[in-house]
Amino acid sequence: MAAGVLGARFPTVHGIALSHDDVVFPDDLAGDSGVLLVGFRRGMQADMDQWLDYLWRNSPDLHVYEVPCMLSNIWRPVIHALESAMRAIVPHRLWPKVVNVYDHGCRVRDFIGDNGSVHAHVILIDEKGIVRWFDADGFSDERAAELISSLAALSDQARAAAG
Repeated sequence: MAAGVLGARFPTVHGIALSHDDVVFPDDLAGDSGVLLVGFRRGMQADMDQWLDYLWRNSPDLHVYEVPCMLSNIWRPVIHALESAMRAIVPHRLWPKVVNVYDHGCRVRDFIGDNGSVHAHVILIDEKGIVRWFDADGFSDERAAELISSLAALSDQARAAAG
């Protein structure tokens, strides 16, 4: 885990969803908790898919975003081709939840770190944009259950604060 991530505010980053919407994290979570599945390389998709499947089954109302981050301008000339290829394989209903981060990919990497693996970086952000849970070691049922427990604790805290 990157030092200082837990309890820190996720940096403001701009991205473009496959639906062509501009997205700003963490602001566009609209005061709700959410999970960002961040990827820095193509080989992470299988791990992301495991996280997505688990989260959709166990917390269907949770805001979950896939966030591919481009770390180099080498991709700049082929961005439209990459996005078109992604739209061809991602179901249309999920396009708003797949947010490509181009200009701020390094900002995300510098914040959460990158251990060089092909595992998703899973980040639970609370309604204020604070990181409450983080994992970059790959999907496991145990880690996924920990994430759901952390999410439940956040919900309990929000209910208690609301009175």
